[in-house]
Amino acid sequence: MLILLGSVLLFLSLLGMPERYLPKPMIYLGRISYGLYVFHISFYWLIYKTFATELTTLSQSLGLEEWRNTLGFVIAFIATVLLSMLSYHFFEKPFLRLKKRFTLVPSRD
Repeated sequence: MLILLGSVLLFLSLLGMPERYLPKPMIYLGRISYGLYVFHISFYWLIYKTFATELTTLSQSLGLEEWRNTLGFVIAFIATVLLSMLSYHFFEKPFLRLKKRFTLVPSRD
């Protein structure tokens, strides 16, 4: 079922679905997707390897011992999104503005 859903979404993305049919948060995650790709593995490594004991302590103090991995996932995801937002606005966006001067085919940005 997930493979079918992924195939349909891939097909629709190739057709160039207009932005008005998509939720705004999904569009924004698509804009910062390069940062998500670059930074995600670092945060997951930090949370699950470097701060494993702190994660266990935090989950125990919150009474979420069984949800330790889910809590780590949420923390890593939020940190990845925040760093990707900063990267997009302060690093990628200036280069995208430069690209507009030299490109022959306009992009959606």
